[in-house]
Amino acid sequence: MYKERTAEEIQKLYPSLRLAKVYATILYYLENQELVSQYLEDWLEWSHQQRQAQAANPHPAAERLRKLKAQRSGEISAYGD
Repeated sequence: MYKERTAEEIQKLYPSLRLAKVYATILYYLENQELVSQYLEDWLEWSHQQRQAQAANPHPAAERLRKLKAQRSGEISAYGD
């Protein structure tokens, strides 16, 4: 199970879930392991592609923050010498 936890332990970690939903999810996974594994693999690949796209084309605000951080780090280094 999830990190070798029982359905009851999982439900305690996520109190908004009813125990029946936890069991239903476990049953779905057991009946559809190949489908679930493929879905997770596809999602991980998509998220990796999105991170690459963000790194290649950062949002202007993120780029400004990155430059400001580098500038401040340089100022601290200059005073530390």
